[in-house]
Amino acid sequence: MHYRLWMKAGLVFAFALMWISSAVQAAPYRYQTTEKVVVVGDSHGAFDSYSALLAEAGLIDEQQKWSGGKANLVSLGDFLDRGADSRKIMDLLMRLQTEAAKSGGKVHVLLGNHELMNLTGDLRNVSPQEFLSYQDMEDPKERLAVREYFDLNPEARRDSDFDQLYPPGFFGHRKAFSTEGKYGKWLRSLAFLIVINDKAFTHGGLPRLVAEQGLEGTNLLMTDAIARYDELWAVVSKDIG
Repeated sequence: MHYRLWMKAGLVFAFALMWISSAVQAAPYRYQTTEKVVVVGDSHGAFDSYSALLAEAGLIDEQQKWSGGKANLVSLGDFLDRGADSRKIMDLLMRLQTEAAKSGGKVHVLLGNHELMNLTGDLRNVSPQEFLSYQDMEDPKERLAVREYFDLNPEARRDSDFDQLYPPGFFGHRKAFSTEGKYGKWLRSLAFLIVINDKAFTHGGLPRLVAEQGLEGTNLLMTDAIARYDELWAVVSKDIG
């Protein structure tokens, strides 16, 4: 595995969108409630502001535990990239999903374009600080192996420093977002859009695809596209690596 693999990701995802089998089932997406619905989007790693907002809305207490009872929290995606603490936001949302369910509430987490970018290897908006937060997941031996390859192949450098191409924590980040990674498995279980009562919720507005596929069809199509991307990426990375 070396840096050229990550540059192939966008191409692989494009092929995945063209080859859909509809074999993967999307997450449930229709809900009915008479309880409060709180909608938050685009936190982009700003954990302190995000948690403060949830506290102000009465959804978490001073210990950041769920205190919203039967309320519904809808996260519209784009909690990744740009900021340093997106991992903290994911950890919080994952925990709150369990805690809210015990109280009869619900935490709905939707995928935005930045989540999709991270799942498909488009890391242009991941800050060095964000990569660094995954350093505990990074295998030093893997980093050293890529560094040795980099140093022995001047043509691969392209006038870039190794730590610019692979900031500390880079390989831990990719492991965490893989199909078997803690965050990768969770993100791949999420829907792109849901309906609560008579309102649809999604990141950035309803795409034109909804008119063609319907709400459920859109979720199925996008979920299956990610699964197909993962299959194709496994083949590409094996052949090139």
